[in-house]
Amino acid sequence: MVVDNVSLDVRPEETVGLVGESGSGKTVTALAIMGLSRRPAHVAQGRIWFQGEDLRSKTESQLYRIRGSSMSMIFQSPRSSLNPLMHVGDQIDRVFRVQKGMGRKEARGKALEMLRQVSIPEPERHMRSYPHRLSGGMCQRVLVAMMVACEPRLLIADEPTTGLDVTVQAQIFELIKQVQRDHRMAMLLITHDLGVVAELCERMVVMYAGHVMETGTVDRVFEGPRHPYTQMLIKSMLRSDRKIDVAPPSKGAIEEMVYTLTACRFAPCCPDAMDICRQKKPSTTMVEKGHQVMCHLYPTK
Repeated sequence: MVVDNVSLDVRPEETVGLVGESGSGKTVTALAIMGLSRRPAHVAQGRIWFQGEDLRSKTESQLYRIRGSSMSMIFQSPRSSLNPLMHVGDQIDRVFRVQKGMGRKEARGKALEMLRQVSIPEPERHMRSYPHRLSGGMCQRVLVAMMVACEPRLLIADEPTTGLDVTVQAQIFELIKQVQRDHRMAMLLITHDLGVVAELCERMVVMYAGHVMETGTVDRVFEGPRHPYTQMLIKSMLRSDRKIDVAPPSKGAIEEMVYTLTACRFAPCCPDAMDICRQKKPSTTMVEKGHQVMCHLYPTK
């Protein structure tokens, strides 16, 4: 998905949820922040500010030093993110040796400490385990240990519980939040699960087809969603206190709207679409303090 004019911020020690259906551009945005976009994908314009510096001005070697030490990313599939040919202990202590310049013995001790911190049972034994010998939940714990080993200021968690059962998902999210509190990190949580956003995040950013449609505090967006797409997302949530109310089916697909550069990309699916929506891309409007919407229903004042 080609993302366009995406603007968001994450404050120190804050958790921001980046939400939207599959294909909306959430992972592409995260990879751009980390400087991990693969060619031909690239950041054509704009800036990525991190701790007062523009990451786009950094060389690849400089970004290599920043990734891991100052900012880290937990990817969707823990097994594919771990090296199948290395013991998990070796993979964690390598982070300390490369990023902190520690010797082998000191790094080994720190790796063991990290496994204990993420509640891996029998950490001494599992230091010598290969990833395929561990469950999905344990692999995700190992990945969390690797990503927070150097106490980064920003953690990007991209669907960190994909493929895990509900009980393990809850454990992993509780672990991530505990680690975040312990290390006072900011976190950008990428998910399509609004329930997780409601529980873990202070603010949320709603994306669709590469555009940011709505931004605001979790309370304000859930209590008064302004964008039709956000309203449909919230209506599609299963609730125990009301009759199931599923959003109407889309009349188009995200893939068909990628090249709609001069109009609202949600217009083909929007129940409130007007003629202007099919002719002109809307501007982002501040509907109330801290609550922004990209929609022609709220013209710029």
